[in-house]
Amino acid sequence: MFYVCRNEGLTLAEVGDVLKAHGCSVTVIHASDSSVDKFRQHSVETLSRVDSSSAIIVNYHMPTLGQSPFCGHHSPLAAYHVDTDRLLLLDVWPDTSECWATASSLFAAMNTVDDASGKTRGYCIAKF
Repeated sequence: MFYVCRNEGLTLAEVGDVLKAHGCSVTVIHASDSSVDKFRQHSVETLSRVDSSSAIIVNYHMPTLGQSPFCGHHSPLAAYHVDTDRLLLLDVWPDTSECWATASSLFAAMNTVDDASGKTRGYCIAKF
């Protein structure tokens, strides 16, 4: 499977396909099929694995999270802070930096429609 990203990025499903093509077991979850509580649970479970055998990648709408002027974006999660209910996004785009976002605000940014797919954004859980 080969994707060309020139003017637009990948959809959530396409990111899942790329991860599968590299040997990962992947679960793609659209925000409309989940909830903030389920997302938080998946994040904690994934980030808590001592052997680092899994990862979670979120697809979210940057302006909804206060990161203008970009649009849809993919970032890996790196940590969860229980006391503040915040998740650390390690940004892979050179023009933005990492940020801590509450689970509810990040879920709201994922629960937006991606024009390319017509579906809500969401997250991928990849197991290596």
